[in-house]
Parts: sequence; C-alpha cells; structure tokens
Amino acid sequence: MYTVGSWLMPRAKDKNLIEIMQPVSRNRSEFWTDNIEECIDWFMSGKRKLIFDAEAAQKKLLAARKAKKAGRKKHGRACVADK
Repeated sequence: MYTVGSWLMPRAKDKNLIEIMQPVSRNRSEFWTDNIEECIDWFMSGKRKLIFDAEAAQKKLLAARKAKKAGRKKHGRACVADK
C-alpha cells in the first residue's frame, strides 16, 4: 500500500520524524492506495492530510465524554446504565 510520506503520523517527541509504527489499511481508502500512480497524484496535488490525527481524536473523545457527563447530570441517575 502507498501513501504520501508527509501524511504519516509524526513522532510525539520530534515532529520532524515519522512515528515508527503507522496504521496501514489493507484496503484502498482516502489515505492508502495500491496504485502508485494514484499516490503520485495525491503527492502532486499538495493536499495536506494526516492518516491519523491523534490530537484531534483525543479532543473529540474528551468532548464526547464531557457531553455524556453533562447529559447524566441533567437527567439524573436514570442514564447511568446507558454506557
């Protein structure tokens, strides 16, 4: 599978390096392809993407947890069983 090198996840301690372990899809996706020409087209397009944005995912998870907690407070203990 091919992807654009700049789309790979950076290392947490040094953003100039890529993370050693990268999630790679077995199937074609918006980030991975089995066609080198398509990957070259992606590269030439100049689009900026990340195959996985850990910081954005963490923010989204924390916001979802906060919303769920606020919902429980609003509706009382009746929602506690809803996990």
